[in-house]
Amino acid sequence: CHVRRGIPRDTLKAMLSFSGADIFGQMSFVARVQCLLIILNRLGGTVLNAAGSITMTVTGAISQFGYSIINAFRPQIVQQYSMDNIKYMCTLITNASKFATLLLSLVAVPVIINMDVVLHTWLTEVPRYTTVFCQIAISAEWFLLIVFALNCGVHATGKMVAFSVISGSIYLAEIPGMYYAIRLTSLPQAAYVLHLGVMLCQIAVSSLILKRHVPQFPLWRFVRGGVFLPLAITLAGGCISWFAVSGIGNAWISVGISCCVNAIVILTLTWLVAIDRDTKADIKQKIRSKLSHSI
Repeated sequence: CHVRRGIPRDTLKAMLSFSGADIFGQMSFVARVQCLLIILNRLGGTVLNAAGSITMTVTGAISQFGYSIINAFRPQIVQQYSMDNIKYMCTLITNASKFATLLLSLVAVPVIINMDVVLHTWLTEVPRYTTVFCQIAISAEWFLLIVFALNCGVHATGKMVAFSVISGSIYLAEIPGMYYAIRLTSLPQAAYVLHLGVMLCQIAVSSLILKRHVPQFPLWRFVRGGVFLPLAITLAGGCISWFAVSGIGNAWISVGISCCVNAIVILTLTWLVAIDRDTKADIKQKIRSKLSHSI
């Protein structure tokens, strides 16, 4: 260790710029979440406030399945960028978005289909609008996971100012938008529908900013493999599960069948179309290795 007097101005400026911009983006996101509860309370009273709070709890618990995948990919994305291995970094971003979305689908699809059963099992009295709030909010989480996967790439570059200012401003603009959406339509769920649209906008903004900072980023390949493909698999699992339980009267049998059908559809389609040939070979090799050691 060597002690040196003075302040490394360039390093300090870069650190403050990165952290300040990141804080603005994070605070804007938190402000949007908390202001939604305030708006619901102002326009609908304690009933809507309770419905919004329950929705936040349910959404947070379910979305953790997807966030765990994003957090696992984040260090590797930063490492590959620092090593100037941009091609593999872009592959990791696409895989993070794809597998986080698919993992969330395994849990979220049966919950959305059987939301009434879940809420009435958990709560003695379910506030009005809670079911539709939860269904729309969970649907928005798929898009939020894609945004977070793109954020990992932007964070790796360290160029956070433009990204945080633009995305944070969109979140802040959403606050008055939610208020007027409810006032003009008299439908409390309009705020959550607006948020769904805003998350689609955030995907576009994050993709374009990452493309600007990393010109090698294959934008359309990411859209196909990291957005359309997992969402198509999710939609297939949801539609087939819904048709499978549409004529069943027993709630708990419906829950069990929807979970099994959704898992079979998503896992099968993931293996057939979402996993590349090399990854399949690695998985098969690891399974053979495990079986040989167990025998």
